[in-house]
Amino acid sequence: MTADNLPSIKIERPLYEHNQLREDLMYEKTKKSRKWCKNISCRKIITSTIPSLGWIPKYGKTDFFSDLAAGFTVAIMHIPQGMAYALLGNVPPVVGIYMAVFPVLVYFFFGTSRHVSMGTFSIACLMTGKAVLEYSDPVYFKPATTNGSDLIFTSTSPTYTPSQVASAVTLVVAFIQLIMYFLRLGIASALLSEMLVNAFTAGAAVQIVITQCKDLIGITIPKVSGKLSGN
Repeated sequence: MTADNLPSIKIERPLYEHNQLREDLMYEKTKKSRKWCKNISCRKIITSTIPSLGWIPKYGKTDFFSDLAAGFTVAIMHIPQGMAYALLGNVPPVVGIYMAVFPVLVYFFFGTSRHVSMGTFSIACLMTGKAVLEYSDPVYFKPATTNGSDLIFTSTSPTYTPSQVASAVTLVVAFIQLIMYFLRLGIASALLSEMLVNAFTAGAAVQIVITQCKDLIGITIPKVSGKLSGN
């Protein structure tokens, strides 16, 4: 059998336009139903915004002791963790204990998962510590002069303390997050690639380990602010 006598297949496909394709396939655009408006009520809106109002009436007494034991366990864990994160944020260690309390109370009302342990976050403390170091008076990060058993600072001019700067940063961030919550801007996190998030997390982890080494070894390193500048 020669090449000219080989069987061949000829396929013809019509060139469709969008309207012609819909007409041949008898496509009809579905009409949007407005029944979803009837299912919306003020109660559902409130319970979706504050989920605790939905599960507190159904809370059983048998879960109380289990939640109490879990609460003590998490509280004990947050004491040293909060103190370490406070040092990371350049504020007194006792502030870290306060930071470990309030996020849990807020999540109690607005949280949607009972398996999540809320508290201080290392990267947020690291970024807050940078602002504290930049806008606080450097005298708060210098060794204090001793006068008997008391410690006094050599500066008498009105300045911002590290706690004041950290509180101002926290308040501003809270307002920004509330605006993002009401505008439903959480979807913007989908624009961040996994490689970018992993690189940022790895860099922050290295920075956290380096900043904690001085406290672990017991050495004093003077704090500096600005780009490659010291006091």
